[in-house]
Amino acid sequence: MIVLVSKYCGVNWTQVFYRTGTNLVTGTTQTTPYIPTASTVWKVANIGLPTYTTSSNVLIKIVNVTDGGNNLYVDNINLGALITGVNENELVINDFAIYPNPNEGSFTVTYNIHDNEDLAINITDLLGRVVYSKVEKVQSSGSHHQQINLNFMQNGIYNVIIKTGEFVINKKMVVTK
Repeated sequence: MIVLVSKYCGVNWTQVFYRTGTNLVTGTTQTTPYIPTASTVWKVANIGLPTYTTSSNVLIKIVNVTDGGNNLYVDNINLGALITGVNENELVINDFAIYPNPNEGSFTVTYNIHDNEDLAINITDLLGRVVYSKVEKVQSSGSHHQQINLNFMQNGIYNVIIKTGEFVINKKMVVTK
């Protein structure tokens, strides 16, 4: 995996990170496509970008160079020095889960909601294209679940997004067939 940065609209690139082979391995050798299923199989990489903090329009490119290896999954990319978040007791939606995950296109979305209002569930592919969208009026606060059957979905990673009012929660879902 290579991470490149450009201050010049992609005309010139500077390599800021390089990791290959055993430095990327998080599981046992596989002969079938590998899909991470537990939080313990992820590695953390911190890449300092202090020379770019005063630049505007910085581009970051992540390159996966393979030599017959398996899939490379990248998750939780954070930019900036400040860690921001929302106090969990202020959330209108919490306990958002998707199961089974991975799945074959049929799954359940569960969540707790604290207010009665419109709730939207959108599912997008990694290019941001909406493959599923549903809006409903939630009649009662508490625990809710939706069974969704999207057998037409191709293998891949999708974003499941729940939105109510100004609150948005996003989780990744993996479809394997």
